[in-house]
Amino acid sequence: MKKNKRHFRFFLFGTALCLAISACDTESNTEDPDVSYFVKYYGADGDQSGVDMLLLADETFLLLGNDKQSDFDTDLYLLRVDNKGDVLWETRIGEDGTTNSIWDAKDIEPTNDGNFIVLTDFQKERDAQRDLKLLKLSPEGTILDSVSFGTPANDFSRSVTP
Repeated sequence: MKKNKRHFRFFLFGTALCLAISACDTESNTEDPDVSYFVKYYGADGDQSGVDMLLLADETFLLLGNDKQSDFDTDLYLLRVDNKGDVLWETRIGEDGTTNSIWDAKDIEPTNDGNFIVLTDFQKERDAQRDLKLLKLSPEGTILDSVSFGTPANDFSRSVTP
């Protein structure tokens, strides 16, 4: 009687193993990677870098990055794209054309009221210290509010939680 139970357990284990192996992704049952993803480049000529990305409830993406114009002129670059990667809108923050400043984007997070909060390190003048700046943005990328924090020393940030 014990022999039969062992064979039965082995049969169940063997069946489960076969099912697990046949259920694994293989070359024959997965989509060609050339058609299952895409690569898109955003921005203009120059030196842009991506920092953060949010998937939104409407299946669009909000992308945050930096747009370096020169050694002392960097703007925030924010854009919203649909699930195919097509740009719905884009904006640059800090691009006022009158002063050189450094906006170094760090993080973007949704807020409970449907807006977004962006954390950036900010330096207004070449010899000034770096401070932290929080921006509250609308879903269209419009600045609704901002606040700066800093000490007499350089301040650097990493992330924000609403």
